[in-house]
Parts: sequence; C-alpha cells; structure tokens
Amino acid sequence: MTDIRSAGLFLSVCNAAILSFIFYLIVIQRIVVVNLLIVVFGYRFMTYTMRKVIKKQGIEPIFLKNFYC
Repeated sequence: MTDIRSAGLFLSVCNAAILSFIFYLIVIQRIVVVNLLIVVFGYRFMTYTMRKVIKKQGIEPIFLKNFYC
C-alpha cells in the first residue's frame, strides 16, 4: 500500500516539476524576449533621434558633449 502511495506522490511531484518547467518556458522566456526587444528597439530609437537632432542643429547637442570630455 505504501508503495502505491509513494509512487503516486512521486508522479504528482514529477507533474508539478513538469508544469512549473512549462510555465518557466512560456512565461519567463517570453518576458525575457520582450525585455530584450524593448532594449534593442529603445536603443535604436534613441540613436535615431540623436542623429536627427544632430543633423537638425548642425552641432552636437549638450547631452552628447559630455561623452567626449
């Protein structure tokens, strides 16, 4: 009788582990991918707007002068 209970407990633990791993794959990885996309496109948008400002003004904006010290 205890063998059947321990086997059932083992299967439920395995099911919980598999479900948590699937949750990790679906939810956590999606969050990581979305954050990476936000970082990449945010950086591209920032550099694009910086280039537009530089072309428009013809000089370096104040926040770029700090990088060249």
